[in-house]
Amino acid sequence: MSDPDPHLSAKAASAAAAVEAEADHDATRSDLQREIVALREEVAKLNDHKFLRVYAQFWRLLAFQLLRGMAFGLGSVVGATVLVSILAYLLSQVDFIPILAEWAAELDVEFGQEQTEAATEQRVEEQLPPPEDSNATAPDNPPQAEPGEIPPANAD
Repeated sequence: MSDPDPHLSAKAASAAAAVEAEADHDATRSDLQREIVALREEVAKLNDHKFLRVYAQFWRLLAFQLLRGMAFGLGSVVGATVLVSILAYLLSQVDFIPILAEWAAELDVEFGQEQTEAATEQRVEEQLPPPEDSNATAPDNPPQAEPGEIPPANAD
């Protein structure tokens, strides 16, 4: 059956579409409201997190960063010490490789010479007489050069 007035059926269809659009709009609005509430809850959880509470105060942040830096430095030193000691141990075990063994022997001789030189210098310094008294004054009449002569290098 056809509708006697096509304008009436168009109005009814547009009214139904408007009601349906309004329902979709209400559903979208309620979904957005639920998402906003969920976001607010998540932001509240983040604000209560210990990490953000530490950074909220300047002095706590400063203390935290200081401790963090000290721990990093200590860890770096300990790690480097362990790594170098392991490497030195492994290098001391390479006597069976001729090139590395010769190189290690040369290093050992070099370090031995440096230690011997340092010990010799220390013994010589111990045997030297103590420096003269610093309270001694300069002579009253230092030697003077004649006009046209080069003055003496050391006035003593």
